[in-house]
Amino acid sequence: MVRHVLLDRFDPDGVDAFVSVAGLGSGSPVLSVEVRRVGGAAGRHAPSAGALSHIDAEYAVVGVRIPLDADFAVALDRHLRVIADTMAGYGRGRRYLNFVEEPTDTPTAFTPDTHRRLAAMRDRLDPVRRMRANHPIVPAA
Repeated sequence: MVRHVLLDRFDPDGVDAFVSVAGLGSGSPVLSVEVRRVGGAAGRHAPSAGALSHIDAEYAVVGVRIPLDADFAVALDRHLRVIADTMAGYGRGRRYLNFVEEPTDTPTAFTPDTHRRLAAMRDRLDPVRRMRANHPIVPAA
């Protein structure tokens, strides 16, 4: 099970915030929490790469949990939410759908223009909503 947050910056304040909720002495029950550098090739816009040509973030905080039972799963989920909420102020609320395991608002994964195009395409190609996914494209606003 995975939870993440995309960051625009990971400055000294961000490092302190991260360590306070995920580092040694934080009481975190999470198996693994890491800060991944996303910029570089993954962060560069590629014009011919489709709806998601790049990840619009400099870093991703990714937490992984392995629930051994239902109670532990609840505790892990709660702490991963604390980590994500703590780090959210270092980003703009964007999501990377490959790291999302629950239904989510898809506009957080695309630019507004791209999301409108995807929603219009879905309206045109699947008006009765036969295709289903964990991340449904919500109607364009």
